[in-house]
Amino acid sequence: MSFQSVLNSLKFPIARTRARRARRGAPRKRAATCKLLLELLENRTVPSTISLVPSEAAPQLVGERITWTATVTDGPAAPVYQFSDGPAHGPLHVVRDFSTNNTFTWTPMQEGNYNIMVTIKDGFAGTNPESADVSDVVNSRVTGTDAVITPTLNPLVALYSVPPTQPGPGPHGLVHVEFSVAGDQPSWRSTNDLPSMPGKSTNFFVAGMLPTPPTRCATYSAMARLLPPRSSRRAASRRR
Repeated sequence: MSFQSVLNSLKFPIARTRARRARRGAPRKRAATCKLLLELLENRTVPSTISLVPSEAAPQLVGERITWTATVTDGPAAPVYQFSDGPAHGPLHVVRDFSTNNTFTWTPMQEGNYNIMVTIKDGFAGTNPESADVSDVVNSRVTGTDAVITPTLNPLVALYSVPPTQPGPGPHGLVHVEFSVAGDQPSWRSTNDLPSMPGKSTNFFVAGMLPTPPTRCATYSAMARLLPPRSSRRAASRRR
């Protein structure tokens, strides 16, 4: 055996022995630990998806019955619904308070832009309400200078739409509708007075147009009467 072979046979055991001794003297490494953080999700609020849809697509017409239906996804277990409406960029007013009914019927009586809002919470005692609102447009039935009379589902009731007064600064007075059975000696009855709005129609449900015996039908005459503003009427009475 050559000298180099003997040397090689002696080097490796020495190196392995030194490596084992070094490992014995080195500090032991601790096993890595892993912490797992669990979060309770039972009380976490997940945002609901709320939709509000009308029975007739916008624009609708004045006096039209519109049913709004609210649906909620990922919502409360026992939802109750509150509906509000109001002019665009104006305050909203509650038109039906919280109920389990998810629909609401709305009959706008003046043209314009509106906001409709539904508020939903979990039961009547719920404390975390969620809301969604949509924009809506209502058009006038009047397209010219003549009044428009529209039948309703009730044969004894008609919708009378008065043309708008000329635009300009108000007040523009009050308006009501007078109606009577047609004939040589009419007996006029009157609706309530409503303020006339510049540039907008004024709309009335005229009720009480009863049929007359023996034919059980009748022809009625109706007309709108515009009254001057109250201040003008007071001034005229003082002058008299």
